[in-house]
Amino acid sequence: MINPDIRHSAYSPSFTTKQHPRKVNQQLEVRIRQNNQELAAALEKLQSYAEKQTLAVEVANVGLWDWELTTAPEYPPLDGEKLADLIQGACTPYKKEYIRPDGNIVPVIMGYDLVATKRGEMVAIPLNLIPVKETGLQIQSLNATLTKISQLLVKRNQELESFAYVVSHDLKAPLRAIANLSQWLEEDLEENLTEETRHNLRLLQRRVYRLKTMIEGLLDYSRIGLSSLPEETVNLTELIEEIIASLAVPPDFTIEVKSPLPTLVTKRLLLSQVFSNLISNAIKHHQGHQGHVEIQAIDRGDYYEFSVKDDGPGIAPEHQEKIFQVFQILNSRDQKENTGIGLSIVKKILDNQGGRIWIESQAGEGATFYFTWQKNTPS
Repeated sequence: MINPDIRHSAYSPSFTTKQHPRKVNQQLEVRIRQNNQELAAALEKLQSYAEKQTLAVEVANVGLWDWELTTAPEYPPLDGEKLADLIQGACTPYKKEYIRPDGNIVPVIMGYDLVATKRGEMVAIPLNLIPVKETGLQIQSLNATLTKISQLLVKRNQELESFAYVVSHDLKAPLRAIANLSQWLEEDLEENLTEETRHNLRLLQRRVYRLKTMIEGLLDYSRIGLSSLPEETVNLTELIEEIIASLAVPPDFTIEVKSPLPTLVTKRLLLSQVFSNLISNAIKHHQGHQGHVEIQAIDRGDYYEFSVKDDGPGIAPEHQEKIFQVFQILNSRDQKENTGIGLSIVKKILDNQGGRIWIESQAGEGATFYFTWQKNTPS
């Protein structure tokens, strides 16, 4: 018989023997269901917390390690020192290594913390250093590769400079000799030369001159970007005037500046090469001695957009990409003294300076060359 003075815990309803057994069972079943629901909710919450902790550990690439203080006093001296520090309230993380069953060594950073448990435990959190170590090795490898590439680049630049010296002296010298010989032959045999022979000698002289200018242009092209040029304040109006004065502009050929030109801090020589090549190109390929060139500048915020427009023969769209390639020309080599390098130099300069160049043209309707130049105005 149940003692009427006995009271169950909070997990069971209070009852006495005076209650009917069926009613008591019903109350117990209700209470058990409630307890089960509460327990299930608590377990679900605990499982969710455990999953989050596991995820945090995995994302941080750390492991967990525990050590029962009451059972194992034989720990390594360094661990003992860190434990002593921890008891005093501080434990500085330190590096150590573990050996896996397969013999591989795992470097870790070890840190300790005290956990308030019934058993009185200490928890250590080792951080796996293998990814960090591998990343460091990768960085070292990349730095070594970069150093080798830089050294190789310096060597290649030196070789290119040597090549340029050889080309400038050893190849141009024979050309000068050929040009001189052809001129002496023409002078010595002037009275005995036929028209065909005279024509051939002059053709030879033009070919020698063209080859000389091609070599010089190729040298200019190869040297772009190799040397560091100083930046200086450039009044673009004055620069254009100097360029026009240096070119053989026909008397009936007009060059007009359609908008105010800016003053900017830039590499004067490079900008001068761009304008000089574009203006001389417009004059050289114009039909006849009369022509018109327009130069314009538009401020685009971070950069200037310049244009050089002519009323020459124009360039068909299918040939417009070709003209920026080295040694590519559209007309016969004997019709114009053209090396096919000028526009290539322009494009390479603009590529190196962070600009670009493009053309708008139709055959027979003139051409407009546009290019951009980064802005760097004086203070």
